[in-house]
Amino acid sequence: MSHEIEMKFPVPSLDRIRRALRREGAVYLGTLLQTDCYFDTPKRSLMQADRGLRIRRIRVLRGGAGEFDRRPQLTAKGPVKTNSRAKVRLERQILVDDAAALADVLSV
Repeated sequence: MSHEIEMKFPVPSLDRIRRALRREGAVYLGTLLQTDCYFDTPKRSLMQADRGLRIRRIRVLRGGAGEFDRRPQLTAKGPVKTNSRAKVRLERQILVDDAAALADVLSV
């Protein structure tokens, strides 16, 4: 089991962020396009329970020094835990071989 921990911050200048990362020795791994398809019941019971179920597809737009697993992922997200400045939730993921077939199964 793992947890997703998310915080969002305004970034007024990407150049400042890039310079700071270079100073710290960061290496460009690549540019990815992630396409997410979310599923729910007709009555939206997952969203109402603050849960999520998605299939994520990844496409490498520009390669760098990184190696990426390009297989689609099925992700189940639990509700956000309260009493935290960050958005923290339980997250389970599995890799799948055929995203379109899985989407068909989940759409029944």
